[in-house]
Amino acid sequence: MYGAVLVGLGVGAVVGVLTVSQLHADRAKGTMLAGVGIGGGLAMVILGAATTPAIVVLGTIVAGSMQASYMTISAALIQEVVPDALRG
Repeated sequence: MYGAVLVGLGVGAVVGVLTVSQLHADRAKGTMLAGVGIGGGLAMVILGAATTPAIVVLGTIVAGSMQASYMTISAALIQEVVPDALRG
């Protein structure tokens, strides 16, 4: 079961990052950052309420997707805002 949970996180992360890589508009990044932030919280609710192993694995897929997407978008937005001189 533990292996399936870890695979679910990885699969979700790959799907999330590939989805983020398709964003090209700056407005979409801000909206998606808010959406995946909320989605990450909902994924934790799914995991907390899970009663079967299948729901746990699905919840970890959603959690991996939301968390990896959030980290990717937030890092990209920070790099866009910080001046080049401050970014080693």
